Amino acid sequence: MSPTKPDQELHAELEGSASIMEWAALELIEIAKRINNAGLPDEAMD
Repeated sequence: MSPTKPDQELHAELEGSASIMEWAALELIEIAKRINNAGLPDEAMD
């Protein structure tokens, strides 16, 4: 049984959202590293 069109559309939207969240997480990690390298490790964890 193949997925219905609404299910296919939902799947595509969820994949897109997951990609955006992955990108955002990587950006946040980079920002935290920069803050840590600037000598502010406590702020990097907030």
